[in-house]
Formats: sequence, structure tokens, C-alpha cells
Amino acid sequence: MAATQLPSRKDKTAFIAGGTFSTDFPTAHPLQPNHGGPDDFSRDAFVAKISADGSTLLYATYLGGKNEDIANGIAGGHVWGCLYHRHYSVARFSG
Repeated sequence: MAATQLPSRKDKTAFIAGGTFSTDFPTAHPLQPNHGGPDDFSRDAFVAKISADGSTLLYATYLGGKNEDIANGIAGGHVWGCLYHRHYSVARFSG
């Protein structure tokens, strides 16, 4: 797993965006609960939200399809990066 961006919010929670090869990535209230790619394209993007004290995973989801995917950044609730699955070319998150 590689986190590529870690912006914080006024409430001190943090969003993390990146890519993971894990097929058992911890999810919480996920948009996509399972890894989307086959073994030959095994990286999916992910987005996670962590509590202010870092003790709780408030939100976490895979983002990806059958190709290799990675989120390169997150700001203002928008994720961007190499998200090759047609349903996730742009994703918006609130919270």
C-alpha cells in the first residue's frame, strides 16, 4: 500500500488516497467493498478517512476495476489519479 496524499480537515480528521495490492484491505462503509482487479493487474486505488486521534477508520473503500488503478490525490472531496475503470474516472466523497 502506498498513500500519496494526506490532507487534513478543520475537524482534524484526515483523508488518505493511494493504491494497494491488498485483497483484504480494511474497509468501512465502502463504496466498493472488494478488490476489483485480477492477479495480473492487482493494484486498486483506495480512499480512507481516519479519526482525529488516528484510532478509528471512519471510511475506507477500494476504487478500481479490472485494470491497475491508483489515486494520486484528494482535495475538496474529489479524488484524482489513474483510475482506469470507466465507472470511477472521477470520484467525489463527502464527510
